[in-house]
Amino acid sequence: MYSRLWSPRLRQGDILGPAFLPTIGKSFETVIQESSLTGDTDAQRRRKVVIDGDYHYLTVISHCCEFNEGKRNKFLLARLKGVPGNLSDEEKRALRLSNDVAKRVAEDEDIAGVDAFVVEPIPGLFEAEQVVAFTTITAFPMSMRNDLAEVKKAELDHSTRVQFREKLAWFLGRAANDISDEEKELPPEPDEA
Repeated sequence: MYSRLWSPRLRQGDILGPAFLPTIGKSFETVIQESSLTGDTDAQRRRKVVIDGDYHYLTVISHCCEFNEGKRNKFLLARLKGVPGNLSDEEKRALRLSNDVAKRVAEDEDIAGVDAFVVEPIPGLFEAEQVVAFTTITAFPMSMRNDLAEVKKAELDHSTRVQFREKLAWFLGRAANDISDEEKELPPEPDEA
């Protein structure tokens, strides 16, 4: 699963950390609210806030070429977390096997954990399998790439990186039926202030 040799820069599927990951909730604490002397509404809405977070191991979600100089100003990371404890041994096995989406589809098997990719333990970091939780994808400024590269802990080997890419694409782009028009509603009227 992990490569013996590493690239000198970040690559899709790299395991990093621990690094701080904000936890976005419904509420936040405003520290400073900026105002404008000209009444500019955008400036009136700017705030400095306190957002909770914690240190986690993270996985690079952005494709390797996104790190080419000047290509993007943000890149994507997702949190690693433990395999859900409520899964049976067979469900855990299906989750592991579902890393290989192409094989599961070819065998007409369900894709278990469409929002997760299982990674093996890394001695000294985590002793049990972890899942990359695609639902926790967060944008980071490209200016942090070198700092995060310094806390790189593992790099996926080529075949696992291909499986990772395919599972991520499956999560983001799988076809699904729309809900029927009978279930849809008219949008609310805009507020008139």
